[in-house]
Amino acid sequence: MIRKFVYTSSHIEGEVVAGFDKETQLLVFFDLRNAELTFEQHVAFMQSFPRCLDELEQLVYKDPANRRIIEIEENLTFEQFWERYAHKQLSNKKRTQVKWNKMTEAERLKAFLFIPKYEHLVMKQGIQKACRNLS
Repeated sequence: MIRKFVYTSSHIEGEVVAGFDKETQLLVFFDLRNAELTFEQHVAFMQSFPRCLDELEQLVYKDPANRRIIEIEENLTFEQFWERYAHKQLSNKKRTQVKWNKMTEAERLKAFLFIPKYEHLVMKQGIQKACRNLS
């Protein structure tokens, strides 16, 4: 069994998804596809990303203002998605949940992992332009 985590940092754009073995807590995989990294950052991740869950937790603990990890439960819930989404005032929770309930697990995970990219678009382009670009 694998425990999955989303790692975010103010030092990178996007996020890294990491999987750790439930028993040994050793790193099984990490996915950089949702992170926009410079060449140097990419090399640094490949060389120094924590090899066990305790190391990752310590990394975040030392710098909680700039680093964060969120565990992705095996069955991602709507409440997890809604809690992570920052623009609640612009959305209707009931309508969003109806759409969520129609999504596959893969679509839910994709939506959950897209939130940081969406927030980055909002910061760069403003909410109206970011929403138009998603259509």
